[in-house]
Amino acid sequence: MNDRHDQKEQPKGNHLRLCQHLAELEGKAGQLEIDADKLPEEVQPCTLAEAINDGLAMIDENMRIIFANNRFCEIIGYSRDEVIGHSASGFLTEADKKIVTEQVARRKTGKRDPYELAWIRKDGQKSFVLMSPRPIFAPDGSFKGSIAVVTDITDRIRAEEKLLSTTQKLEVRVQERTADLESVNKGLESEIAERKQVEKELRESEQRYSSLFKNNHSVMLLIDPESADIVEANPAACSFYGWSQEELTSMKITDINMLPHEQTFQEIEQAKSESRYHFFFRHRLANEEIRDVEVYSGPIRLHGKELLYSIVHDISERKRAEQELRESKDLFQKVFESQRDALFILDASVPARISDCNPTAAKMFGYNRQEMLGNTTNFLHVDESSLRKFQEQLYPAVTERGFFHLAEFEMKQKDGTVFPTEHTVLGLEDEKGERVGWVSVVRDITEREQAEEEKKKLEGQLLQTKKLEAISTLSGGVAQELSNLFQAVHGYVERLMWGKEQDDPRYQELLEITNAAFRGAVLSKRLLAFSGIIESKKHPIDLNQEIKKVHKLLMRTMPETIKLELHLANEITIINGDPNQIEQALLALAVNARDAMPGGGKIIIETKRMILDDDFLRTHAGAAMGECALITVSDTGPGLGQKTLEHVFDPFYSKEDSGEKTGLGLSMVYGIVKNHGGYISCSSEPKIGTTFMIYLPVTEKET
Repeated sequence: MNDRHDQKEQPKGNHLRLCQHLAELEGKAGQLEIDADKLPEEVQPCTLAEAINDGLAMIDENMRIIFANNRFCEIIGYSRDEVIGHSASGFLTEADKKIVTEQVARRKTGKRDPYELAWIRKDGQKSFVLMSPRPIFAPDGSFKGSIAVVTDITDRIRAEEKLLSTTQKLEVRVQERTADLESVNKGLESEIAERKQVEKELRESEQRYSSLFKNNHSVMLLIDPESADIVEANPAACSFYGWSQEELTSMKITDINMLPHEQTFQEIEQAKSESRYHFFFRHRLANEEIRDVEVYSGPIRLHGKELLYSIVHDISERKRAEQELRESKDLFQKVFESQRDALFILDASVPARISDCNPTAAKMFGYNRQEMLGNTTNFLHVDESSLRKFQEQLYPAVTERGFFHLAEFEMKQKDGTVFPTEHTVLGLEDEKGERVGWVSVVRDITEREQAEEEKKKLEGQLLQTKKLEAISTLSGGVAQELSNLFQAVHGYVERLMWGKEQDDPRYQELLEITNAAFRGAVLSKRLLAFSGIIESKKHPIDLNQEIKKVHKLLMRTMPETIKLELHLANEITIINGDPNQIEQALLALAVNARDAMPGGGKIIIETKRMILDDDFLRTHAGAAMGECALITVSDTGPGLGQKTLEHVFDPFYSKEDSGEKTGLGLSMVYGIVKNHGGYISCSSEPKIGTTFMIYLPVTEKET
């Protein structure tokens, strides 16, 4: 931008009258202290100053703007009030401030040469202008300021900048293009030199070709790519195909190649264009035998003519061997991938690394195949101790017997799950007896152990059922005998109480005996209920309605700290049962849940219909197949210990945690359920709660 300040361009436009008027103003302004409020009347309302297309501004010796016409204000984007009285330096950049300072110094010497300047507009943009100044001097010769015509040259400056940028870009492109042309020229010179060298080498190559072609033990042919004629054949070709050289050179390659003619020409075109040089074909011999051949082919120029050379190798035996190997490998792969056990092939390095594994291995351990390949098997072991123990047993066993077997060994899946496995490792040796790797077979025995666990659980349930049945039979006999005894005691005590007054001391003693006999009779009834001997009055009842009655009773008797929830099945569930016994059983379970939650909690009673199938019966000894109604009574108490859970229905069993006896409540519930042909089970989790599940057979509703 500096070069534009050196231009001597004069103000454009018709300024003659304005300049005359300015000359008059100069004399008047020089006689005054320049101040906007003191300017002569000729300056303030100067219509000529507003009529011209250029700006007009007057600046005092301190660079304050004391007059500006409307056009000047438009050029710099400020109003007249925002300009008058303000320093001109406030509208200029640092560089332009220096320019103005220099120009003011020139005005003081009477210079009037124009200069270019960039004013900062209110919107932040620059307005480029041509300043045409005139100095103002007082009569005593002192400098008072200057007045200047301001011509907007922003469009011209922008155009010059754009032209300069375009010129520079064009120069760069010309330089780049010149460099490219020079590079291409050098390349052409180099290529010409190389081509001359190639032509020389080609002449020498043609001389060597004749010797190499005829004396080569490989089958070699020269073929015309346009007609497919066999132009030349070496002695090895005549021996392989079984034709003489005259016979071969009178044939076409399409007479030998078993591909259709059109496809043969397509292959020739690929060799000619050098898009492909390696081929596999089937060629016919003179004795009609078909051989698999491997052909290397490409263009060659001999005696000024473009031909194709073909070097042919008989690979029939190799193809047969490869086919047998593929079939063997495919068979192995099918066997390898179809195994239900995890198979690992390990290399002979120490520690051994996984070379391959079957899909079962990836699925069993939760990794994908790529995550396992190349790694040792350490990450599949539970921990370092387990790995060390495994290795201590592995190497001696393989050395002694050639294999290693562990009936049960824990391993770890990707998500950290530990699971039981059966492990077998076989050593792999080459024909020299040297170790080349290992085969590891891992069988997941989780289901087998679960089956064994279920078997043990079922046996325990059967044993518990038989034990309860034995206790039930014994309890029934004892209860009947006790009931008879308590009736006799009660009868004799009543006879002794005849004629005695209530204030008689012996009357109170006899009353205590009567109460004790009554409690004994109640206990004997509970024992009878447990044994299933108690008399019941069964008939079809709506189970949900009976449970609602029990719920109302419990709502009145349960403490406020116990919350009761009822979730009943939508469908009507009819069972053949004794309402009193059903109520008694549910109350006993609710009371048991309440006692387990002294600090408060929740009791949930639910019903639903379900079908007991073979899978259910296999794990629940004593249950009967068919449709049933399930009553679930759950609490949010502390839960039961495993030992207590195993004896939960035993009468008068002492709890392992508190030493308290269970009494006959749950035993009575067990007897009632059995009396209704049902099945009851209990599950419990520490700090979560206990759940009793009663399965009762459903019946059709009476019509």
